[in-house]
Amino acid sequence: MANFKYTITKGKGQTDNGTIRSSTREEAEKLLKDQGLTVLNLEQVIEKKDFQLFGKKKVKMIEKVVFFDHLAQMLKAGLSVTETLDALKDDTENKYFQKIIEDLKYGIETGETLSKGMGKYPEVFPHLFVKVIEVGEIGGSLEESAKQISTQVKKDYELRAKVKGALIYPEILFSIMIFAGAGLLVFVIPQLSLFFVQAGLQLPITTQILIGISNFLRNDILLIIIVLITGYITFKKVRRKDYFRKHYDKLMLHLPIIGPINHRLNMAIYARTLGSLLRSGVPIGKSLEIVSDSSPNYIYSKAIFAFKDKVEKGDALSVVMQHEPKLFTNLSIRMVAVGDKTGTTPDMLFNVADFYQNQVNETLGNISTIIEPVMLFIMGGATLFIALSVITPIYQLTSGISSK
Repeated sequence: MANFKYTITKGKGQTDNGTIRSSTREEAEKLLKDQGLTVLNLEQVIEKKDFQLFGKKKVKMIEKVVFFDHLAQMLKAGLSVTETLDALKDDTENKYFQKIIEDLKYGIETGETLSKGMGKYPEVFPHLFVKVIEVGEIGGSLEESAKQISTQVKKDYELRAKVKGALIYPEILFSIMIFAGAGLLVFVIPQLSLFFVQAGLQLPITTQILIGISNFLRNDILLIIIVLITGYITFKKVRRKDYFRKHYDKLMLHLPIIGPINHRLNMAIYARTLGSLLRSGVPIGKSLEIVSDSSPNYIYSKAIFAFKDKVEKGDALSVVMQHEPKLFTNLSIRMVAVGDKTGTTPDMLFNVADFYQNQVNETLGNISTIIEPVMLFIMGGATLFIALSVITPIYQLTSGISSK
């Protein structure tokens, strides 16, 4: 059973709003009509919850890739939008996404555009997608718009998959280090600590620190778990706030190794998204506004939004990009300048996107080689600290015995 929000007329031009519970939209509409009511609007209420640690309803990026790819192919094959959506609903196993697609289909059947229906679900269909689809509907090129979004989402998905894949090795190495260290501190150090105390040794500061950490882990494990969970939830909530995003995203651009990757990643996203919008026929001012909204980095987002007024006053895109030399490289500016002069700005933006995405791919391909020395240095330092903390008291003990 699902809830449906309706708008009906009672007669004499009076309208009323409310909700009705039914298994399907068609059944809900029939129930209202059986009461002699004229249905003006009927929409399924999709439950939207705030942050949840587990079980959050969402649509994965790969599901969006399949959705737009199949949408483009089926429209090209001659199917109507409603037939296409009906088939796409059956193709997906995500119940939440099924309800959204069903709502899109009903909207079209009742005279609503696909772009307007998508606009109701910004968490699934970003403003960028909605605008490209809207342009396709106006220009009669919905198939091309769907294909363009499909390409865009595929590129984004491939890039994110590459990033996740590159981080698997460091994450495994770091996890092993954490679990091994925790096991040593919880099970081994307490036994050595008891031995040292019984021997009446004057322990060095490193050993005292190690024993203190061990005692804290053993005695306050519940507190540690609560702090970690609370910290994670707080971070997820605060991460959305502008004041936090500003400083966090700025830090991500200046960190060693991660910073250069972030710069190239953001330039690739900026160029590809803007190129897609311009190629679809969206005015450059509106395109920059949409790109600003969809930018994953706060610093880039604010810089791109500032471009809007300058470009609408007549400045070339390459000229306004020069005002942010820390965010956009000379190469990207020169390539866009060529597009400005030749009238091929969208094409040059795609070239910029491909160039920097390839650079990101190459860097990520070597990320384990880059990070491995850092991880080994950290592991070596931790091992040396533990070894000195354990060996020094033992050396003191053996020296005392031999002197006797």
